[in-house]
Amino acid sequence: MKLEATTSGKDESALCKPTFGDMHSLGHKFESTMDHEKQIDDMIVNLISAANQQQGRDVCAELVVALNEAAELPTEVHPELRKRVAQAIPKVKSESGAGVFGVWLGSSVEAGADPEVVVDEYMQSFLEITKRIKTLPQDSEVPDVPLSENLEVGVEYLGQGLVAHIARCPDKRESYSQNSEMMTELSRVSHLSVGAYWVETLLAKRSGELVVIHAEELKGAHVRFKNISNCFHLFTLLQAALQNRMPGAKSVDPDVLSVAIGEQHFDVNDSAWWHFGQPESSEPDIIASVFGEASPDSIGEVDGVRIMLLWSPILQDRSWDGGFFQPSLMAAPASVDLIEELDESEVQAWHEKLGLST
Repeated sequence: MKLEATTSGKDESALCKPTFGDMHSLGHKFESTMDHEKQIDDMIVNLISAANQQQGRDVCAELVVALNEAAELPTEVHPELRKRVAQAIPKVKSESGAGVFGVWLGSSVEAGADPEVVVDEYMQSFLEITKRIKTLPQDSEVPDVPLSENLEVGVEYLGQGLVAHIARCPDKRESYSQNSEMMTELSRVSHLSVGAYWVETLLAKRSGELVVIHAEELKGAHVRFKNISNCFHLFTLLQAALQNRMPGAKSVDPDVLSVAIGEQHFDVNDSAWWHFGQPESSEPDIIASVFGEASPDSIGEVDGVRIMLLWSPILQDRSWDGGFFQPSLMAAPASVDLIEELDESEVQAWHEKLGLST
């Protein structure tokens, strides 16, 4: 707001008196804001009405028209519109219609929209929809009733869009994964809904850094892993990162690697080149193994550094199938990358700290 000063000295309030033009400008902005809010309100009513006509997987014409009209609103209102759409999801009676909202929101994020604006509202709305899934107590001998097609499609579509949001919000992803109420609800329904399974799997994936020490020779490496939910998956990608770099390394099967990074999908099997050990054991020991089914969080730390030891194999064969690489989420691809090979003195220092004899 512009200010006009007066030199009369008779009315000090005039020093802060806005001009008529300023008041007109403020009034115009206020009206414009009110117009936009009214537009969004009307659009949400229209979208909910159209979404309630949706049934099954094929998007109905009414919902296509309504979403296209929403996209034509002024760009500056799109963040608020997306938030309001996320909040409206539980108000839609047709779950598949609500699911189309999720696809629309996910597409917006993939096109560059900020996921932080809407992710909390979307997550809460998703969990409101999953509460419509009825399950029996865990100790029941009667199987759960399969979902209706509309509910199955709706939660699938909503999960697809939500994964696109959470994968781009690392702080939210960490927060949600530590929220026991959220994780309990996802666990309750993930066996019935692929959409809930995708979200649960994403939140179970871990990323971080790992120091790998060969326990019998002075070789080691520092690696970074991303989006890994179990250690069998970690073993496969770690072996690929360390081929030709560590004693006992072999050549990676390109088909296995292709499936492990989500490029292809078919049945594969992999096997261990080493015994993968926890850092607290200075001898190769089955009890101190890094267990393949466990999360990477299960790998021990020494002085705040996550450490895994490589020993010569102590089992005749340790193998796993490609099911441990699934599901592959395009929004959160799995990887293990070499940061650096450790020099001999660094490895020697770790050997001494861990009580290893070489």
